[in-house]
Amino acid sequence: MEYLVFQHVPDEHPGLIANYFQERNIGFDVVRFFEDNARIPENVSDYRGLIIMGGPMGVYDNRDKFPSKEDEIAVIRANMGKLPMLGICLGSQLLAHVLGGKVDRNLVGGKHTKEVGIYKVELTNAGISNPIFKGFSSPVEVMEWHGDMFTVPNGATLLASSQLCRNQAFVAKGNMYATLFHFEMTPKMFGELAKIDKDWIPPEINVEEMLKEVIEKEELMRRQSVMLMDNFVGSSR
Repeated sequence: MEYLVFQHVPDEHPGLIANYFQERNIGFDVVRFFEDNARIPENVSDYRGLIIMGGPMGVYDNRDKFPSKEDEIAVIRANMGKLPMLGICLGSQLLAHVLGGKVDRNLVGGKHTKEVGIYKVELTNAGISNPIFKGFSSPVEVMEWHGDMFTVPNGATLLASSQLCRNQAFVAKGNMYATLFHFEMTPKMFGELAKIDKDWIPPEINVEEMLKEVIEKEELMRRQSVMLMDNFVGSSR
């Protein structure tokens, strides 16, 4: 198998990433940490790349809330700079943490601020020129579902920012990519999250309008997912 995927919860699965691999006959293994028999392969370094999905837990949570955290950190630490990695949302926070960055609540003016729905992120000059965003024009409309943030670790380069959360994406060691936003989610996945986490969504967000916009942007999100995965797969060969 060519790629390894870490999945933390059933509802945040590879989605469009899995579609991408299947349509191109690219092999991938998924470690589903929520299953009793989940095991990380011993030969992680033999894969072409590692993709780490999102989840409701935080890097700051203890083992009871995030039982696979230390095992994942050990894999990232052992392979960073060698194995291409792509961390999405929680995955991005894990990469930041291992590299020495800080992960905490996203605060704007002292208020815990969440990004939920479709938002625009601006690519930095480094983001525009980085191969992971080849073919993208700034600003980029992206799908967000987070209340936490990361600081950009020393030695890493900021690639994208939004108005409500400055640190949206970074690259480190040439092949460790982190995106706080999601590009793997389908409208169905997003709708299921909205049901599961309805009490977590800020009251000022109109869920019906948010879901309508997600559906309207479905084709754009799909195209962007293909573009980004083309870039990631191209960089890991």
